[in-house]
Parts: sequence; C-alpha cells; structure tokens
Amino acid sequence: MRKQCLLFFLSMVFISLGTLWSQNPPESSTLHKEPLEFLLKELALETQHSPQNASSWFYRGLVKQALGQWNEAITDFNTAMQLNPLDEKCYWMRARCYVNITRYLDALPDYHQALKLAPENLELFQERGALRHFLNDLQGALSDYTRVLTVKNTDPILFYQRGMIKQTLQQFEEAIQDYNESIRISPEKEFWWYQRGQCKQLLNHVPEAIADYQEALRLNPLNSFIYYSLASAYEMNGASETAKQNYKKYLELTKDSKDRYIIQSQERIFQAFPDLKEKKKEEKK
Repeated sequence: MRKQCLLFFLSMVFISLGTLWSQNPPESSTLHKEPLEFLLKELALETQHSPQNASSWFYRGLVKQALGQWNEAITDFNTAMQLNPLDEKCYWMRARCYVNITRYLDALPDYHQALKLAPENLELFQERGALRHFLNDLQGALSDYTRVLTVKNTDPILFYQRGMIKQTLQQFEEAIQDYNESIRISPEKEFWWYQRGQCKQLLNHVPEAIADYQEALRLNPLNSFIYYSLASAYEMNGASETAKQNYKKYLELTKDSKDRYIIQSQERIFQAFPDLKEKKKEEKK
C-alpha cells in the first residue's frame, strides 16, 4: 500500500510538470512543498535499496525539479539515463532543468535526443521550437511549430509564435495568415490584432492596419505601443493631426519610462511635433 501511494503521488508530480516549461517551479497550489519533501525522503530510501532502478532515480529527479532544485535534479536524471538510456522522459526533464538554469545550449541536444526516442511527441516539438526561437534559430523553430500545427491546429499562441517568426523573416503575407488563425480562435487578445496591423502597415495596407490597431486598442486601451503604431499609420496616411493625438497618448503612457528605446521614440515624436515637447515642459513646471 505504501508503494502504491508513492507511485500515485509521483504520477501526479509528472502530470503537473508535464504542462510546465517556465523559469519558476510549479505554483504551490499545484504542488505543495511538504508532500514533495516527504516523497524525496521516500525516494532516497528507494535509491539506496534499489540503486539499479532507473525509475527511482528519475522520479527523485522529478521531485527535485518540482522543488526547483535544478542542479540536483540533473544529477539524478544523469543516473537514470545511465541505467536506462532509452527513456525519453529523462532527456526531456533534464532539458527543462537546463532551461531553468539558463544553460540553453545544453538543453537543445536533450530535446534532440528525446525526439529521436519519441518522434510523435508534439509537446517536445513545441518546447524545442520555443527554445530554438529564443536562440534565434528561426528556421528550426519554424519547422518545429509547423510540425505541431499540422496536428494541433487550435492553439492561438502557437499560430502567433509562428507568425512572429515569419514577420521577422519579412514573410508578411504568411505571417498575416497565422495571425488570422489566432484571431479566429481567440479574437479577444489584442496582440494578434496588433501584430497583424504591423504586417499590414509594412505591406503599405495602411487603412487595414489602422483598423487592426483600433481593434487592439479597444481590447486594451492602455497599451502604449499600439498608440505609437496607430499614430505612425495615420502619419503615413497623411492624417497628421490624428497622428499627433495618438502620439500624445503614447507620451502620456510612457512619460516615466527609462527604457532606452522608448526614450528614442519620444525624441522622434518631439522632432516631428515640437509643440508636444513644449507641452511636456509646461507639465513639468
């Protein structure tokens, strides 16, 4: 009975970790610290009594991973892999640990190996795609995201991520198609509308871009970047007064920012509309 209970709790740990790939341990509401520490003690006994049991080392690493003990978890996954080098879960979980301690280049070979052992695992493709995207391997990330979307075509975030890559590669028409899917699945997110508007603006489809920016602002009227893009679209369209009003709103929302790029954008606005700079000086008095 004790061993059955242990296996049940361990399965819950794996299920919880199976949906995570973040810079933080699972939320305490999902995995409480006390039962995890109890599991750790039980697994320490298991590894002492059965040191050749790969599963015991794997699950001990899994619990340590859930506790945020990344390096200790890696050590246990290493032992589990030596005993059972064909278990893709060991490579997968070790890759996640590497990501959490920012050893990204060490994580990538583990994702490769895990996918060799489990080539139908879409979650692995998605996580490797995210890592490749972060590492600026855009073609690799594009390939992984596309592999997932051929089967799992209802994820608006994945369409958005692929659209962002295509936009970076200046494949604006293709990016718009992905943003269209994100909007179709989840129209309440301003990000999809904003990015689609940017692509349309870059294609010189300015009225359509303005419509997308306006919808994005309706969904989130406090997003300063949307005001800036909307203003620039109006400027392209020759509506300088409307552009100025939107730049003014952008300046209001970013007035306390210390971000270098935002400060540069503010200076560009002041060069184009000197009266806005004078108003800012008056407000400071």
